[in-house]
Amino acid sequence: MPALAAAIVTNMLGGIVFSWSVLLAPTEAAFAVDRASASAVFSISSVSFAIGMLSVARLLGRFPTASLSAVAGIAAGMGIALSAVGPSIHFVWLGSGAIFGVTTGIGYGLSMQVAGRAWPERLGLASGLSVAAFGGSPVIAAPLLTLALEALPVRTVYGLIALALVLGGIASGLLLRHAGISARPRATASGQSGPVRARRGVFPLLWGGYFFGNLACMLTVSHGATMVVSVGGALTAGTLAMMIAGGSNITGRLLGGWLSDVAPVRLVLAAGAALAALALGAFRLWPEAWVAIAMVGTVGLAYGMLTAGYPSTVARIFGIENAAKVYGRLFTATGTASPLAAWAGGRLYDAQGDYSLAVACATGAAALCVGLSLMLPAAERSGP
Repeated sequence: MPALAAAIVTNMLGGIVFSWSVLLAPTEAAFAVDRASASAVFSISSVSFAIGMLSVARLLGRFPTASLSAVAGIAAGMGIALSAVGPSIHFVWLGSGAIFGVTTGIGYGLSMQVAGRAWPERLGLASGLSVAAFGGSPVIAAPLLTLALEALPVRTVYGLIALALVLGGIASGLLLRHAGISARPRATASGQSGPVRARRGVFPLLWGGYFFGNLACMLTVSHGATMVVSVGGALTAGTLAMMIAGGSNITGRLLGGWLSDVAPVRLVLAAGAALAALALGAFRLWPEAWVAIAMVGTVGLAYGMLTAGYPSTVARIFGIENAAKVYGRLFTATGTASPLAAWAGGRLYDAQGDYSLAVACATGAAALCVGLSLMLPAAERSGP
């Protein structure tokens, strides 16, 4: 399916942001800045990504889908190019942070809308494939960037990333043009965009569940390696835990998408959060290295299920026509929870000298996600 392929290409390239840590030290050296200044790029891109997500629905109503996809990819590449040619770290903040963040946020939101239109009878699986490409990008990008940095200056590597993004944007635009799929909202007879299936009070339930689910999972992911080390594991064991979490996250995204087609989506969300709560609770009761490794891997799986399940839930409850607009608003839950989780985990560790309180809080957050998910209304399924 050309349209689904376009969504996967867009997200695979946009997911390069998760490989930013590979570029961190070389960027420090090239621009003669400290770790905080170089790390600010990721923070800027995270905020900008949310802004891009919020703008998708409006842009889809004004511009052709294929053209918007192409322009987003090309603009992302031009932003990264500023990092290759700019004389100071400020150009990296602007290009790799703000411009890349906004344009990849647009591409991410657009790709999820396109995936649903491309395979409506398997909406969950289509969404799962699309978001799995984004989350799985580091599996390919990180080793390629590492090899490139061994032979080339970091500015040249930035240039190669920019070229890949530009070519990917052109390819996605051509694929969507060939597929003839438009993600432009269509007005119904009542003048509203798409079928109105949402019920009063549903969005707060979705936002709260996504917030608490992200809070639990991102607290674990952002401190996963050090959690293993804190209970006696070696640094290599911590690294292994994060590698397992990366693979299980991809698996969870595909599993969550598939399950959304064959089971009520609210149960898929509740199941993902319940897995996280059980794993975190087990680590709280048995703080050993092997339990910590299993916990981090299981939370990675759970996070993947939630990441794939929420877009599918939004499309089913609010309608595919409204998915980009509603999910853009819903994504603010992630933008709020992710930085809060990383900060809170560190603060709680400093206060206690271990992760026991942080893990207890994450367990509670996951349990809240379960409860809020089960309160969601029934949604239509596209599968048999």
